Order: sequence, then structure tokens, then C-alpha cells
Amino acid sequence: MTVYRALGTFPAPTELPDKPPSVTVTLHLTIENFSKRGRGRKPAREQIEAMLTRDYAMMPLGECDYQLTIAYDTDPDGSSLDDEINHLQTELFNVAESYRCSVEADIREVGGQQRSW
Repeated sequence: MTVYRALGTFPAPTELPDKPPSVTVTLHLTIENFSKRGRGRKPAREQIEAMLTRDYAMMPLGECDYQLTIAYDTDPDGSSLDDEINHLQTELFNVAESYRCSVEADIREVGGQQRSW
């Protein structure tokens, strides 16, 4: 006999919070060194891939192509999809710049409205 059955009370079921809306996008990422003798392209790509895996559930599609799942907030005070994309682009730029590289990112929505950034 369980404690709840002995007391004749059962706890109320807990409700899970709603999942935020998300969108699936493809990312084509090109990283180049600022100079001919630069050696930062590989570590920059490795750090960017680690960040994408951790924050956006990245799945590699090819050498420079990735599939990401980006969650956003529909609340007017929250972060919209465009804000999340801008944040992602800023992070990509900052990581590449820290390794003295330039980055070019082409982000396209899979399905839905076929938006691109």
C-alpha cells in the first residue's frame, strides 16, 4: 500500500510548460582567413559548430551546410524570430573575428514561408 492510498489523497498531475514555437532553417556557412597566412579557419569552424550543436540542435548536411532548429517567442515583449536570427549572425561574426577570419552566412527557412536572411 502506498502513502497516497493510505491517506486517500492523490497529488494533482503537473502540467508541462508549452514548448516555444520553433522553425527549421538551413545554414550555408563560409569561413575565410583575413590573410593568406592565417591559421584560424579550422578552430573557428570547430567553435562555431560546437555552439550550433549546443544552442540550435545542429545537424550537418554537408561540408558547409547545416540544419538548425531555432526557438523563438511570439510574445510581443519576447524575442522574435528575426531577433534570434540576428543574434545567431552576431555570434557567428564574433567567433570568426576572434580567430581573424571572415564569415558569410546564408540562412533559409525550410518549409513554411521560405524566408531567407
